[in-house]
Amino acid sequence: MALGSVLRIALVGPFPPPYGGMASYCSRLKASIMSQGHQCRPIALSSARDGPWRGVKRLVSFLLASVRVSRAGVNIVHCITGSQFNLMANALPLLAARLSRKASALSIVGGELPEVVSSSTWLKQKLLQIILSLPSKVVACHIENEHALRQLGVTSERILVISNALPQRSGEDALADILPDSALVFCDSHRPIIVSVTAWYPHYGAMELVQAAAGLRRLYPRLGLLLIFKEGGDTEFTKRFHAFLENRYLTEHVLVLHNVPSVMALLRRADVFVRTPHSEGDSMSVREALLEGLPVIASDVGYRPPGVVLFRPGDSDDLQVQLETVLTASRPPQNRRGNLDHEGELNLKHLIQMYQQLASPKSVNDN
Repeated sequence: MALGSVLRIALVGPFPPPYGGMASYCSRLKASIMSQGHQCRPIALSSARDGPWRGVKRLVSFLLASVRVSRAGVNIVHCITGSQFNLMANALPLLAARLSRKASALSIVGGELPEVVSSSTWLKQKLLQIILSLPSKVVACHIENEHALRQLGVTSERILVISNALPQRSGEDALADILPDSALVFCDSHRPIIVSVTAWYPHYGAMELVQAAAGLRRLYPRLGLLLIFKEGGDTEFTKRFHAFLENRYLTEHVLVLHNVPSVMALLRRADVFVRTPHSEGDSMSVREALLEGLPVIASDVGYRPPGVVLFRPGDSDDLQVQLETVLTASRPPQNRRGNLDHEGELNLKHLIQMYQQLASPKSVNDN
């Protein structure tokens, strides 16, 4: 393929709405690809997160995506996955790409893979090996994912290790100041403001955060905790979470939001950002907070950029200690936008180079 040729890429993954980590990544990747003068066709997967037919709906979504991959007038198919289910289900669009003689790549942007590999039976590891043999290239968001891929027999030549950082595009600023009225009133009546992006599952760590916030109220009676939740989740956990808020008189100090188009408007009104999952890859929301110059506290899992304050995952006491330290620090937050923008531009350069390599006719099925 000539160096200046236009690439035609199908991007398979979740796209907003609803808004969230992987959806934000897919949306930003699409904008970044197109900013380089290439074509990018989004193939959106179902956003079903709960309900008795959740698994079936998601599987049907991958089947439909496979049909669209087969029919798409593209020469590259790039699948994005963050969870074990999605990794397995992406075998369908990846197989469709191979059968229709399109080069393919698979990005693993989450942090589950090392644990999945270490806990898998021999049969499941064999199944993972078959799935990972389908794409021409596998993109890992950190070194731990690369090690897990090597355990499964993926050769170093087929692995590209880059973080999830992507360039911040000017078009994203259109949503940067949009906030619901409830959030505006909440931010005006509370201080300090702690913002977190989370989900209605125990392993996302929202319970540890509200426990830490309860302990902090002795120092900060007007403290406000603004939580952006993904839609759907564990119903029993949701009940326990709200019961804790009521029992500790926190309902007026915690605001829950769903499907927020951009976290930037909230970050610009916050004093600290907290990320709490027990396992993770490379969080987009952590990077957005750093771009805004906010102090960031995050669980010590996956990949965390320099400058993030770490706490032991699942440990609300340690989280409270780190929050107290950050909130009482007199130093102003360091704005790292320049460093992160450079990292995002470099990652995009590597991805475009990968696409150009894949677009070469000899690369199709050459693995």
